[in-house]
Amino acid sequence: MKRSLVVLITLALLLGACATVAPGTTGVVTEVNGNTVSVAVNGGSATTYTLTNRTLVYAPDGVETTKSYLTKGQRVMVWANGTNAVRVNIEG
Repeated sequence: MKRSLVVLITLALLLGACATVAPGTTGVVTEVNGNTVSVAVNGGSATTYTLTNRTLVYAPDGVETTKSYLTKGQRVMVWANGTNAVRVNIEG
């Protein structure tokens, strides 16, 4: 019983470590090109994120929208797993 519990806890910790998503990065969209969006933080260099079929995009009113809603110049917050965008919030 103890061994099963230790294995279960270890597995849960490993899965949690593998599924980390970086905290949100706030910046301005500098380019939208197909399935990528580039975001610059405080006028610095832009980071390019890949928009996958699992990326959630939210309009300023909080309603889920499509990736095509993203345009250059918008202020956004991006949560990413590496360079894959998990969630993009468009700020109003």
